[in-house]
Amino acid sequence: MIPPARARLLLLDDDLAMLESIACTLRAEHDVEAYPSAAEALVALEALVPDVIVSDVVMPGLGGFEFRRRYVAAHPERRTPFLFLSSLGDPETVTAALEAGADDYVVKPVAPALLAARVRALLRRSGAPTQATFRGDLARLSFAALLELCEAKRFSGELLLRSPELEHELTIPVHGGTLDEGVIAPQLDRLCALQSGSFVLRASTFGLERLDAQEREREAPTGRLSSLQVNGRTLEVQTELVSDDVPMVVSLVLVGGEPVAKIRRRAPLELDGAALQALIDAQHAESEATMQDRISAMRHRLQHGPATSTEAEPSRRDAPEPEPPSADEIAARVSQFLDEGLDRSRVGDWDGALDCWERAMLLDPENRTLAANVHVAQRKLRAREAERS
Repeated sequence: MIPPARARLLLLDDDLAMLESIACTLRAEHDVEAYPSAAEALVALEALVPDVIVSDVVMPGLGGFEFRRRYVAAHPERRTPFLFLSSLGDPETVTAALEAGADDYVVKPVAPALLAARVRALLRRSGAPTQATFRGDLARLSFAALLELCEAKRFSGELLLRSPELEHELTIPVHGGTLDEGVIAPQLDRLCALQSGSFVLRASTFGLERLDAQEREREAPTGRLSSLQVNGRTLEVQTELVSDDVPMVVSLVLVGGEPVAKIRRRAPLELDGAALQALIDAQHAESEATMQDRISAMRHRLQHGPATSTEAEPSRRDAPEPEPPSADEIAARVSQFLDEGLDRSRVGDWDGALDCWERAMLLDPENRTLAANVHVAQRKLRAREAERS
């Protein structure tokens, strides 16, 4: 992707003369925000999403390495290139900078043309497709559930954990669904017992279509992951911004890695990164609430039968709750939904068929016949959408 004509740069240097000199050099091509302290820069970065950060290494208070660490911790969804600019040119410092995550290191004094070329090179490299990023709460999706999720999807990338129950942020490499044993083995019991905190998953792909970076020259918002429990089984709820021809916010509900429900809505092109993130978060919450309502309604019908006008009478409200449906009753209802779906599919009502089979999947998540029928119905609906477009 060709970098935008006016990329956004953030400069950080406690030497005001040097800061102004660098800013003047780079403002010829880019929009530049300059700050003399890391604390001020971190505050500005709550709202500013730069394309490149150029930072000094040795500064009063927070140094460059600690500044980068705090920035990444605060904004894990961002993949901002870092260029360290320092008068320290010894191999140990340069090595430490690269190991701290620097994308480039330039020793002062530097020729203006060389610095400008280094920034352009970082912008070109950062134009590669962004990695898919998902975040969630450990209170709602446990570490054990994350292990199963990574294995089921043969996920490769990294898992970041933050929790008040951990002394520091933990980054765990993941390859083909397997978490790095060297990192998790010494503290596996502790990780499985985590009750609070957050996680971030970063990957090249994660089961949904990739966000094409060439379609958007702005920061990609993070997806959301959570889980719901139904009849002892876990339903995963996943929401992400994806792009084919038109950017869409897509929410999937999956059982055993197979989608059983899907919501797709257009993402207005004029929205900025913060507004897109709010849209994703809102649709994810709506998807969770919708599934909870459907589950509650289905359980109510199984336990009480169809609603009647007498249900509101005090005598009905005070009556003891009936016993939960038996396995035979659930199986009968699953069979009923399956047959209704087949009847609808025979007359071409694939929306109705999919709705019936998704309801059945909520009652019997491991039913492979239902999973196959859901897959067929989804393919039919996608083909119909393609013909209409």
